[in-house]
Amino acid sequence: MALRVDDLVVVADETILEQRLRHRKGHFMPVTLISSQLATLEPPDNTEKNMVLDATESCEILVEKILEKINSS
Repeated sequence: MALRVDDLVVVADETILEQRLRHRKGHFMPVTLISSQLATLEPPDNTEKNMVLDATESCEILVEKILEKINSS
């Protein structure tokens, strides 16, 4: 059976998002909007069809987790 993932979401807390956004040059969204964006966000649960990942992990670890999920289905 093939893996079906409807949503792949990488999450981070507000502090991490603010730090990363402050270091971006020329980004369209101001840091002041992060709070309101997070307040309206309805993240998916971590179920069979949704995969929620931690943005503080390295790209290598995120790829490993994604491949692990794909290979386990």
